Amino acid sequence: MKFSAILGLALIAQTASAHYIFDTLVAGSTTSTKAVRKPAENSPINDITSNNLRCNVNTSPATETVSVAAGSKIGFRISNQKIYHLGPAALYLGKAPGSAAEWDGSGQSWFKIAEWGAVFEPQFSFSSLDKSEFTATIPPQVPSGEYLVRIEQIGLHQPGAPEFYLSCAQVKITDGGNGNPPMVSIPGYVSKEKDPGLTVDIYYPKPTQYTVPGPEIYYGFNDSDDTSDLPDEPQPQNRVPSSSSSPSATVSPASKASTFPNASASRTSNPSPSATLTPTRAPACTCTCYPDY
Repeated sequence: MKFSAILGLALIAQTASAHYIFDTLVAGSTTSTKAVRKPAENSPINDITSNNLRCNVNTSPATETVSVAAGSKIGFRISNQKIYHLGPAALYLGKAPGSAAEWDGSGQSWFKIAEWGAVFEPQFSFSSLDKSEFTATIPPQVPSGEYLVRIEQIGLHQPGAPEFYLSCAQVKITDGGNGNPPMVSIPGYVSKEKDPGLTVDIYYPKPTQYTVPGPEIYYGFNDSDDTSDLPDEPQPQNRVPSSSSSPSATVSPASKASTFPNASASRTSNPSPSATLTPTRAPACTCTCYPDY
């Protein structure tokens, strides 16, 4: 029997205890469980063509919409648990046509603001593993208005059958800018045909590169912005957070395009022998994203 199949069968037996719910919104200095559309169960979404891929299934209505300024921290926390399944994570914003509380997430209204991908040293893994909090900075040029903020973590422990663990929360972004992020629809933003990162066998042979499924990250700068006077910044090492690391994972935009694998401009993690990443400039991206160890 194929090695990956043996491992996959062993992992199926662990399913219930290994599932998790992102039940707490982190917005600036505020945390809220009332703003989260909490699913009734911790089971994953398996059908990537389902509308349930937007904000999960059988969710309880959120009872508040949290105000947070553009440029502030945004994200989610898992209470009393950490990410168990190997796989990437990503954070999205969806622009509501009116009230976020009344929006079902339909339409071409979503864009990605952060992702946590693969790492290769000292061994192949994912930077989301053993984390319980994922936050990023709202790009300052995101327009003001009401949004759904959406977190997803994709379990790849059963090759060919990705599991989506996700939640949505309601926020009102204030003090925003005039950015125009390229938007996608959910479902439709990922597919097994165009995103090999959904069906990759993570056991054998071990991947030597990996691209997080979904669209490019929107960093919040327009193509027309003049960034020629921005200073260079040192690039971080490509390393796996150890189990003793902080349970949080924060990604914040700064001045240049990131080459760190969990929020990279190229989005393809492919380590060099020295495991040090070479700075590059993306044509429409002017920030550096550093995880919080």
